[in-house]
Amino acid sequence: MREFGKRRSLEPAGDESLGPKYFGISLDRNIGRTTNEHPAICRGNYTTLYAKDDVLIYERIDGRDVVLVAVNRGSGIDVTLKRSPGFSPGVHCGVIANASSANAGNYLLVTPQGYRIHLGALSSIVVRR
Repeated sequence: MREFGKRRSLEPAGDESLGPKYFGISLDRNIGRTTNEHPAICRGNYTTLYAKDDVLIYERIDGRDVVLVAVNRGSGIDVTLKRSPGFSPGVHCGVIANASSANAGNYLLVTPQGYRIHLGALSSIVVRR
């Protein structure tokens, strides 16, 4: 199995999916109150969009509910991806922007050429499409 991250192994146990607990933290703790409104956060098809060093970006789809989740367990970073995320052009702040001060400055910027995700240190963003 491939190891991502600099500080500790992020290998999933057994055949476990690389989901929200992949980075050694539980996103349920931060977004628990939104899981009823956005079922794709906890279930549905999982696709890794980016996984390098301390950053994991993935998409989950459950029926018509689609979420993009980005988790950063390192210093602040901007990640640019060429693939269109299917979001309308503009800036999206996400559904957990107010969950902690670390998440407050995070955003997804969508342009016709692709998208950029800005993540502060030790933060995350969840954007619903």
